Amino acid sequence: NVTRSKLQLVGTTCMYVASKYEEMYPPALDEFSFITDNTYETKHILRMEQIIMKVSLE
Repeated sequence: NVTRSKLQLVGTTCMYVASKYEEMYPPALDEFSFITDNTYETKHILRMEQIIMKVSLE
């Protein structure tokens, strides 16, 4: 389950992961932090990426 408070973080992280797969030159990680109005730091996005990728591999 995704709590409402983490929904933006999950969505932003999914966009980050997708851009790494689909784009030849993906946006920098700090740009994803910027689009959340710096609500989440890059370390939060990287940690959520680890969680998402771990879940998808299980």
